[in-house]
Amino acid sequence: MPGFVLDLEARRRDALERRRVVVSSAEAAFELEARVPLERPAAWEYLTAPAKRTRWSGLRVTETTPGGRRGDGTTSLCVDGRHSVYEEILDWRPFDYFSERRSPGGSASVVLTTALESVPGGTRVVTRGTWEGGRVARLRGARRFVRRLEGDYARLAAVVAADASGPGVVA
Repeated sequence: MPGFVLDLEARRRDALERRRVVVSSAEAAFELEARVPLERPAAWEYLTAPAKRTRWSGLRVTETTPGGRRGDGTTSLCVDGRHSVYEEILDWRPFDYFSERRSPGGSASVVLTTALESVPGGTRVVTRGTWEGGRVARLRGARRFVRRLEGDYARLAAVVAADASGPGVVA
């Protein structure tokens, strides 16, 4: 029977030593907050797993995972029928936060940090973003991008409410 051995301690050390990429409140061009009645691991799953994410984002997600595991360096192509968005995970700290670069087309891209915090009744999800690229592209797409993200979080809340009896739901 074929198998393999994975040195988890070495992977843990590597993860702790990796460069951190975090958009702080001070450098954020925008900040959005959502609360979901889920424990952090379940909220993380809804936010990051392609099968769950497709349910609330309306995007078809095609993911490339280096080494077979989602984390730093994972790339995704997300398509909603009219637009495509290239995503790259820059920093991956399961159940705490993840940072990604989204390139929705044109010359601008956005770096997002989505942080999860346990609060009474569930999880507080905070997404902060900062723009890269030309000023004109940022101004043109910024409002539309933030409105889309607000809509995504509203749909996330609806999907979580519909799944209210599932694992990880906080009563």
